[in-house]
Amino acid sequence: MYQQPQFLPYPQPYLGIQAPTLFRVGELVWFQMASGWRLGIVSVTAPTNQKPGVKPEIQILPISHQLFNQSPIQTLEATARPFLAFSVPNVSIPELQNKAYDEVNWEAFLRSLTPEDTHRREVALLDSSKMAAQKVGVSFSVFSRIAENEGGKKIDYHGIFLGAERIELGDVLRVRISPEQNLSAAANNLPDALLALREICTAPIDVPGMAFFKGDIYQPLTGDNAPATDAATTVPEDKLPRPLREEMVFRKKFAPAERWRCVLLKQNAVLREPDLKGRFYATHRLLPLLDGQAKVAAEAQQGIVRDVQQRLNQRIDTFKTAYIGQKRSRADTIGPALPPGSVLQFEPSVREEGA
Repeated sequence: MYQQPQFLPYPQPYLGIQAPTLFRVGELVWFQMASGWRLGIVSVTAPTNQKPGVKPEIQILPISHQLFNQSPIQTLEATARPFLAFSVPNVSIPELQNKAYDEVNWEAFLRSLTPEDTHRREVALLDSSKMAAQKVGVSFSVFSRIAENEGGKKIDYHGIFLGAERIELGDVLRVRISPEQNLSAAANNLPDALLALREICTAPIDVPGMAFFKGDIYQPLTGDNAPATDAATTVPEDKLPRPLREEMVFRKKFAPAERWRCVLLKQNAVLREPDLKGRFYATHRLLPLLDGQAKVAAEAQQGIVRDVQQRLNQRIDTFKTAYIGQKRSRADTIGPALPPGSVLQFEPSVREEGA
């Protein structure tokens, strides 16, 4: 006999501190300068209680190598983009091609550049930032341990720096559904499946260096589209995790005819790192960054809300160098790519044991 699923509440923010919905301290992002797009790590985010009419700003630490002696950048949040919004161009300098960031003797390489060759030095700076981004992309580190059981066989954490992004319990992730989830073939091919996150854990004794992600698998639907499994249940708005509640409120307001909703495909599914594409970003926050506020507002008034998630890259598809895996901390992951004396000003909710 079929039983209606129980919709349990999602984990609360650690120490009551809600992570920003868009950019978070420690994340790798793109930011715009007069000369083009650059890569950096968010070190300070805008206050959550921003005054109306004040454009939020963030501070970014440009990545390259500390010997380039770059300075922190204070910029409008609107000039930044999530790392997975763009693809990293190929490295230009032949001596650096097909090498990992840590394989390069940067001190010796930079000594080989003459002071008057400013163009080559600029290209080297850009290449080093691309290589540093690739290194960050293939690494992860966990933070804020919340439980341990079975003598340390399973350790639960509130968050993880997964490649470019900072992910916390209660977040929603874009995922690919593997056959081991025992769902339908149609579900395995879904381009827009989501995971609402209930647990992040490691199993350092049995499978060291791996992270596991437990939560509920959702499929967003519009109009008369049918779910990928017959047993799928439409989830009441108040039972959705916060990011999907906010998404539904936005879409109901501007595109009610779409009848956007989420159906539950599986509860308490356990996914692995390769199954995760990246963070789900609220459409009303991300779409104006990609398309411009004026265009998004004009379309919303016509009842048009575009699917912004499909325009983001999938993390594993961005890998160009060998997988690194677990590191002790975010600073350990980024290494000498940060400017000298840099500090990531994490909230008290981010507690790194290896820092």
